[in-house]
Amino acid sequence: MTPLRSLLRSVRRRLGLDVPPFYRRYPPRFPVSVIDFRISIDHAARFCYFRIPKAANTTIIARLYMEQNGLREVDPSRLPDIKLNGYTRPSRLSRAEVDRVMSSYFRFTFVRNPYVRVLSAYFDKIAGRDERRQNMVRNALGRPDGSSISFTDFLDYLEHCGGLGADPHWAPQAHVITVDARSLDFVGKVERLAADLDHVLTRLFGKACGDPGDFTENRTGAAERLGLLDQAASRRIHRLYEEDFDTFRYASDPARAGDLGERWPC
Repeated sequence: MTPLRSLLRSVRRRLGLDVPPFYRRYPPRFPVSVIDFRISIDHAARFCYFRIPKAANTTIIARLYMEQNGLREVDPSRLPDIKLNGYTRPSRLSRAEVDRVMSSYFRFTFVRNPYVRVLSAYFDKIAGRDERRQNMVRNALGRPDGSSISFTDFLDYLEHCGGLGADPHWAPQAHVITVDARSLDFVGKVERLAADLDHVLTRLFGKACGDPGDFTENRTGAAERLGLLDQAASRRIHRLYEEDFDTFRYASDPARAGDLGERWPC
């Protein structure tokens, strides 16, 4: 690259001219490279799905793909590629396409109880075998390589080391979505996945699927581990994810994790 072209690119970047139209209108809290593939747009079926990690997004993508392609099953090994490359990304939209998608497509997401989701993120990414994320937490906490990370340590990282916004797998769901959640046509809940996914599929394809199946890549059993949370941990989680509890109408008491409230209007 010539010095002049490098200078012009630098000027365009500073002026925001290199930012795709979608992200100029809806500035993300994460780098575009991190969040872009988590928003799946399909022009034929006219939907925009804001995928949230640790909220059944693999199962939901599998059911959408099967319905769109008239399939009774899909090879689970294909799902990572389908999530990455099977749909249009917001960065590829023109300004006119952004207008069309956000005004006339069915825009939806699925969320999960914040207590369960942060436990799932911990057991999958920190207590599991994800060395990159483990080292990220250790370094932030000043811990030696290979040292264990308790759930309390993880909460310390989220609360005191800037970790809450460091990764979409445990960031507040309202922040991962990019747009204002209240502007969406539908917000489903993992806790009633079958019914809410049927609602989406009926809206898009005119038929329900019944049993959505289970395409979970890394099952943690987090919903069955809520009893591990003492009062102190529960208070910290509620404080960290207060926006999610309020926005998505989840009960603040872990003992009422099954109290889902009314279905989000559509």
